Amino acid sequence: MKNILKILKVIHGFPPDFMAGSEVYSHTLTMQLSRNGHKVFVFTRIENEFLEPYQFFDEIIEFKEQNINPIHIRRVNKPKDYVYRDKFIDKNIEKLFKEYLIEINPDIVHFGHLSHLSINLIPIAKSLGKRIVFTLHDFWLFCVKGQLINEDNKICINLNIENCKKCSPYNPKIQEINKMFKALEYVRENIDIFISPSHTIRNFFIKHGISESKIIYQKYGFYTKAINYKRRIFTKNDNIKFGFMGRITPTKGINVLLKAFKNLPNESLYIYGNISKMQSRFLKLPNVKFMGGYDNVNIDKILSSIDVLIVPSIWLENSPLVIQEAFLKGVIVIASDIGGMKELIGKNDGFLFKVGDSNDLVRVINKIKKDRRILNAIKDNRHKVVSIYTDAKKILEIYHNLINKDKNIDFLRYKLKRITIDTNPDTCNFRCKMCDTHSIYNKHFKKYRPDMSLYMLNKILSDANEMRVSEIIPTTMGEPMLYKYFDTIIDFCLQNDIKLNLTTNGSQLFNKKYNVKYIQNKLLPVLSDIKISFNSLDYAVNEEIMRNTNTKDILTKIEKLCNMRDKFFQRVSITLQMTFMKSNINSIKPLIEYAIKHKINRIKGHQLWITHKELESEAIYKDKSFIKLWNELIISLESYRNKINLENFNLLESNGTAKGKCPFLGKELWVNYKGDIAVCCAPDQERKKLGNFGNINKVSLSQVLYSKQYIYLLENYTKNEVCKKCLMRK
Repeated sequence: MKNILKILKVIHGFPPDFMAGSEVYSHTLTMQLSRNGHKVFVFTRIENEFLEPYQFFDEIIEFKEQNINPIHIRRVNKPKDYVYRDKFIDKNIEKLFKEYLIEINPDIVHFGHLSHLSINLIPIAKSLGKRIVFTLHDFWLFCVKGQLINEDNKICINLNIENCKKCSPYNPKIQEINKMFKALEYVRENIDIFISPSHTIRNFFIKHGISESKIIYQKYGFYTKAINYKRRIFTKNDNIKFGFMGRITPTKGINVLLKAFKNLPNESLYIYGNISKMQSRFLKLPNVKFMGGYDNVNIDKILSSIDVLIVPSIWLENSPLVIQEAFLKGVIVIASDIGGMKELIGKNDGFLFKVGDSNDLVRVINKIKKDRRILNAIKDNRHKVVSIYTDAKKILEIYHNLINKDKNIDFLRYKLKRITIDTNPDTCNFRCKMCDTHSIYNKHFKKYRPDMSLYMLNKILSDANEMRVSEIIPTTMGEPMLYKYFDTIIDFCLQNDIKLNLTTNGSQLFNKKYNVKYIQNKLLPVLSDIKISFNSLDYAVNEEIMRNTNTKDILTKIEKLCNMRDKFFQRVSITLQMTFMKSNINSIKPLIEYAIKHKINRIKGHQLWITHKELESEAIYKDKSFIKLWNELIISLESYRNKINLENFNLLESNGTAKGKCPFLGKELWVNYKGDIAVCCAPDQERKKLGNFGNINKVSLSQVLYSKQYIYLLENYTKNEVCKKCLMRK
């Protein structure tokens, strides 16, 4: 039965009354948590001078869908902050919060911001035994302004009491600032887990005393389906609509933006955001239109009217929602080259300009003006955006981990990195001699294992998603790109921010179905690593091992893929995978040199499994003279290791075994076409000796990991006969 949690979200503003990034994200998250079946409550403020101070209102958000718990919101009317202390302490808010906390008795309290509320809400929650999560949206727990911007509108690089006094708009006394510094330190100590959507903020908090283990990097989640991707293809002289979306404040770089467009009289700028008539009257330019404020439900429509979004903030933005929303739409982004903006915009992801420098912004826009087709080279960045489904799932795991912290439970599931799914073990177009199924030595091969059904695939993917695996591996037995539901796996990975670890013989790359467009827009965005099976540069040797391959054609495809990776997705790892045999031992060094030349990340090999008696003569570890030759080769490869990752290039013992730990137990599970679960990658007849771990139709992946049988194997595998002779231990 699902463990339903009571969750209290605390935020300084909540839609529709406040619509900045932290408020919009908090609304999105609470909606998804409720859709996940949990009971969600919100404690927040409003500011209404016509109502009594501290009068509160209870509201409910109902869902159209059946059987979803409504969200309960308590909105407290908070007077405006008039003095320095008001920004941090409010005894009336504290009293109301404590009463609400006792009334609803949540399992977890998740803070988003304390400004305009009271920093003492955290110690209050802690005193009542609550676990506390805090999502960081800015620097407010160190800086009263929240943005680390000093009185000169420059980034504050020296955080201390004297500088805070100069900078504060409240003219506080030194003693007041010192007291708040100490109070904020105490508050930070009472937070169990921080979540930071950017490395910029995470690194700042670590630098200023927060333990690395207490602060998790996790990007914001979005309702990705709310924005319809539509990429425009530009011609050389197309008109370009530039846009800005967000709060219209000095720290958002409005002055930089307007100064730039004053020098670009022939370019149009559309500014979306709330601004008074008086402000806009004095900021108007003939080519700049102020479009007014907007509700986030209309984000798709607004982005449809913009070709290029400009994010010119002068502060170290955390992880701007608007950039990621633009990615989902296919809108090109120009942004300041600092903070979370720079993190989101890598090579070919968009354009960066020097922060605060309007002339450099003009330079970037003129570069686009010269030939609009430059915009067509910008990548499809949808893969960089996390779905709210994935985000909420990860946050729920944080909640459960905190709640169960005192139970001393060893959460094996947090170690599970990947799932290998044998989607189509009997479907392959090669007959590699070392394959237990498709080998030339398997003369009586007949396809008896059907490809995995879509129902079974979806069941496994759903379970893997619940386990928060980071990678999916489709079959390594047949050719996965021949599986009729391969595209389903790709789409699943795109939607759930899970990476694909693909092993392929390379024959299907750049064919009619998996053409350049598919590889660029769908395959590369989800890949963590692509392992292309390849055994020698010597055509005769390679084609004797991998029957039906065309070595020349495969090499052309490898090099084409390397070029695409280097241009569009440099984070993707490309691997050549080989089986170590006597017949290709002399091919290893030339293959390494080829891989280095083409910037291939890794060569991964493994010693031959003897799946057919004809292979015994190929096994290096069965021949002492070849063991000696192998070990000499391994020693000679030392100079290459700083240029390429050589995996499983390990010395062999004289008895032909390898030492070390199992690289799979606790980290990976296998599910075959029938749904049977295995704990090892060895051939079937070997891994069956490790035990029967059930079928996905009857047991979940987590039940396998928690089972006594699995835990016993995890603790005692070194005594198991199959594991003793395993050549993959490291």
